[in-house]
Amino acid sequence: MASPLDYDPTLLGVINLSPESMVKDSIVAGPEAALERAKALREHGVTALDVGGRSITPDAPPVDDAE
Repeated sequence: MASPLDYDPTLLGVINLSPESMVKDSIVAGPEAALERAKALREHGVTALDVGGRSITPDAPPVDDAE
């Protein structure tokens, strides 16, 4: 079906590697799981990803460069 818009909308998928995320369905456990989730989201039409690697809560532990 053609879009009535003059542009194609962006569908954003969210993947969180931080267990503190408020969006529990977006949490994955590690890089391999994140890649699998990204592939699944793409299959469902997602055209952009927001990957959260660190919680923004004030008491969240820092993430080191290797992670």
